[in-house]
Amino acid sequence: MTLPRTGSSSASEGAPSGDAHSEFDGETIKIRRSRLEYGDGGAMWRLARESGVLEENAEYTYHMFSHFFGETSTVADLNGRAVGFVAGFRPPYRQDSLFVWQIAV
Repeated sequence: MTLPRTGSSSASEGAPSGDAHSEFDGETIKIRRSRLEYGDGGAMWRLARESGVLEENAEYTYHMFSHFFGETSTVADLNGRAVGFVAGFRPPYRQDSLFVWQIAV
């Protein structure tokens, strides 16, 4: 399986600086690299629930994750709808590390 190549977007593409885009079957997947917002938690919860393989935590867990760990987590969008996420955080005692909690695609 070959994954689509991801490149940085430019301001002329109308995307916020720091976001990345991949083209998949002619459609653009946008990977947010800016801080997540509290509202992103609902989409993360939906993806975890619909995955059928991830442990489904309470919805508020994902809202807390997007609010408190929004700088170390990201969401991938396709046509304005969340299609994947990576949830992670830096342990307080190891700020040079990243603990990845869940990945959904």
